Amino acid sequence: MTMHRLLSTGGSGRFMSGSLAALLCLALAAGCGSDDAELNGEVGGTDAEAAGIPFDPLSETTTLKVGISSAVEPFASVLLAEELGEFARENIAIEFVTAPPADLLPMLGSGAVDVISASLSAATMNAVSSGVEIKAVAPLYYKSGGKDGLWIAERHKDCAPACLKGGKIASAAGPGTGTLLPMAKYLETGGVDITDVEVVTFATADAPLALESGAVDAAWLLSPAYKGVEEDGVAKFVQSQFPGQGGFYWFGPSLLDKNREAGLAFVRAIARTNRHYLQGNYKADDDTVKALAAAEGVPEKAAGAGESYVFSPDLEFDVNVFQPLQKEWMKFGDTVVDYDEPLTAADVVDGSFIEEATGWTP
Repeated sequence: MTMHRLLSTGGSGRFMSGSLAALLCLALAAGCGSDDAELNGEVGGTDAEAAGIPFDPLSETTTLKVGISSAVEPFASVLLAEELGEFARENIAIEFVTAPPADLLPMLGSGAVDVISASLSAATMNAVSSGVEIKAVAPLYYKSGGKDGLWIAERHKDCAPACLKGGKIASAAGPGTGTLLPMAKYLETGGVDITDVEVVTFATADAPLALESGAVDAAWLLSPAYKGVEEDGVAKFVQSQFPGQGGFYWFGPSLLDKNREAGLAFVRAIARTNRHYLQGNYKADDDTVKALAAAEGVPEKAAGAGESYVFSPDLEFDVNVFQPLQKEWMKFGDTVVDYDEPLTAADVVDGSFIEEATGWTP
């Protein structure tokens, strides 16, 4: 994923400068406000960039257990790094552990797995606040493909967002997810606060029917669920996830401290994968689609369908997301977060792995 408005220029030179002041402000916990323009950065694909991250194999083969909820495209960096031998080049053996998202976090904290692939959530922040030794070390992706995001019922298209006040918005995991921030920012444009609506939990597959039946007024939809409502004229797309906020690879104690060299090797491997295989319209490349299909365990036609995600060649992400998102969560009280003051980026992120691997400094 590459962009016009991120936080700094990375080592690849592909990412144009955004608000460095806002970045430093949050990273140093200076208490400055976030810049809404930074949350709405625009993104466009780049050509593949193969050079710049040499192999540095570990002295002996090291097995890392990687927790994922399923083998899907948002996790393409780690899936392809294994499928195409980037981990092997670092002398890493990967053991994937598949578990529900709610189970991955305690597994990481306890050391049952070394890495997890997970979205930014209130549960994760609660764990960090309580002292669990975990850190976000690299982004899953920079921007999703297509029209993943907030869809409003067709009946509201001429009056939203103002007329959504008092209504219901369907979300796969309720208000405690990273999607709450773009929802809140969209509602604000019509003078509606996120607490003026009810964020209700609906399985992604059930949300389109809920929109059509009138059970909800809007829903956060992912591909392919949104395609049906778009084709049938049931709903209108109004807001995507903000670039650079799609989730993270999280390290536990073993890679943060005890075996840091293996953690660096892991980050180098996924960064090379992004640069070699996941730039621009990678789904137009037959070899990449074949590898994705094998890694995801799906037919090549399915792996090649839809629009390509955007993956940063330097593993850049939006450091500005953490505090404004927490402030929205805190509006719901201790039903979502169980601490009183927003955590800083420094509390949540260990940027030293990215800095050493790619040269970009979070």
